[in-house]
Amino acid sequence: MLRQLKRLSAAGLLGLSLLAAPAMADDFDAAIDMYQNNQRPEAIKLLQNLANQHDVRAEYVLGILYQNGISVKTDPELGIRLLTEAAGQHNYARAQNYLGTLYYEGTAVKQDYKAAFYWYEKAARQEDPDAQYNLSVLYAYGDGIEQDYPTAVSWLRKAAMQKVPDAEFALGLVYELGLGVEPNEKQAVYWYGKAGKHGYGRAENKIGSLYAKGNIISRDDTKAFLWFARAAGKGYDKAQYNLGVMYEKGIGVEANRKTAIEWFRKAAAQGNPDAKKRLKAMGIKA
Repeated sequence: MLRQLKRLSAAGLLGLSLLAAPAMADDFDAAIDMYQNNQRPEAIKLLQNLANQHDVRAEYVLGILYQNGISVKTDPELGIRLLTEAAGQHNYARAQNYLGTLYYEGTAVKQDYKAAFYWYEKAARQEDPDAQYNLSVLYAYGDGIEQDYPTAVSWLRKAAMQKVPDAEFALGLVYELGLGVEPNEKQAVYWYGKAGKHGYGRAENKIGSLYAKGNIISRDDTKAFLWFARAAGKGYDKAQYNLGVMYEKGIGVEANRKTAIEWFRKAAAQGNPDAKKRLKAMGIKA
């Protein structure tokens, strides 16, 4: 496969899943409402009571809080115990996926790709979309399991069908480059478009590049500019550089050296080497 496939990290999952839970009007929802309304001590107490009653959602959320030291004293051992109980005894897919990521990264536990694979697979088979994507990456790289491109693509497609932007973008790459499948430009454009419509910056930049080059889809400088602008606005450095080029050369937009420099500087501030070189060539400090 390729390293452009990036597994969802624990840090990313924390923002996505900390307060995510099925829509149920019960004490768990009350605890989450308290937490969101800055009634943190009361929320933690209620969550602890629920966890003592083996409420899997409370175990999952508390596990994340203790493991990361959010609103409670950091206690990785307790966090892992709660997460493992939710994942193992109660077969909770979100906890399984989160544990898989901790084992893959070696965060709060000893790094263990086989353990990561074990938890990702359990969650993926329960149709957890993030776990399906993560499992596809393990198969693609042979981490914790024998490398298997066709199986990687199969899981990747499942995740993409559930609208995981990372998976949609990766599936576009798979079809464009012919990784584990026959190359298919139409399918590549289709999946890039899906990810782009979901606001995925890398996909938006990719679509802009396709319109700018005109080798897979008809060249359209105006559309290229618009897609670059969308990705650049999200802080994607490659798109910021590309947008700077458009402004500098007047491609798809009226030339504007000042604006071009602004975008080159934004990209350079993120370490983009092309932007740094361009600013140096223009005699401008990054």
